[in-house]
Amino acid sequence: MYYERLSLEVIAARQHWQVVSPPTVTGRSGVTHRFDFMAVAGDERLAFDICTNLTETDVIRTFVKKLDTGVSACIICADERVAEGAKRLAKEYGLTLLDSNSVESAFEPRRLEAHSLGRRPAAA
Repeated sequence: MYYERLSLEVIAARQHWQVVSPPTVTGRSGVTHRFDFMAVAGDERLAFDICTNLTETDVIRTFVKKLDTGVSACIICADERVAEGAKRLAKEYGLTLLDSNSVESAFEPRRLEAHSLGRRPAAA
């Protein structure tokens, strides 16, 4: 997970996003939620959870945090082992699943929206 966090910090800095440390945000419920990484640019908040073996429980956990806080949330699959049910849930919940090689795309809003809807991004 260290490599993924470091990679996110470098990409965020290059894209002029500010890293939030600690990566916590209080939701509408009053509960404080912790993500593995978070960055902000203006009013946009982008949060990441990093998983080594993604399960349905991980997807539900991230979705609840996204729902309560209103952040844009992504899940990074560090070793690309993803349960089939987790893929279906992520798609249903509108969560973006990324691997270590596609993290940079999360910082581009148009591409993030396309990924979260299960479509390929439009050519620029």
